Amino acid sequence: MSATIDTLPKTFRALLGQTLEASFRKEIVETFFTDKDAQALARETFQTVAAHRKMRPQAFSKLPKAARLELFVAALSNPMLENAAMQCLQVWYLRKGKEVIAGYLNAWGVPHEDGELADEAELQALDPALVLSTTETLLATYPAQHLIGYLAYTRLAPPEASWATAVEPALLKLLSA
Repeated sequence: MSATIDTLPKTFRALLGQTLEASFRKEIVETFFTDKDAQALARETFQTVAAHRKMRPQAFSKLPKAARLELFVAALSNPMLENAAMQCLQVWYLRKGKEVIAGYLNAWGVPHEDGELADEAELQALDPALVLSTTETLLATYPAQHLIGYLAYTRLAPPEASWATAVEPALLKLLSA
């Protein structure tokens, strides 16, 4: 099946819960729930999932880790988990995916510090052809799922408005492969 603009994820919940492959999704969610800097949000997320499942938070916290993660992914249809899904992706890319971000930003000529944009960075519009060629180059080094996640995240929360549409051709190509 070929991906179309209409089939691209419209929320972080859809990106994390449906677009990304199960093994990568699991890695992202595990990274989020074990990251020391995200512990407060992780606890809040578990409470939201427990409430969604009509469980007491204590009972939920006693479940095996794999069961809690599975229940979290299953609960991503709940709009209350949009922020948590976005945070999961952010934590993974900041902890384990900085090289992917840096690879894109370097090729696009965007100043950054170890994959993170400077607060005062002035961003230019991206050329979709450059995004596509960068993606093809990065595919030789990184798994397609890592590139799909970054491009879809950038489409949903672009640091510069034009980036949302500039990443679409590359994202569509990856999702159609």
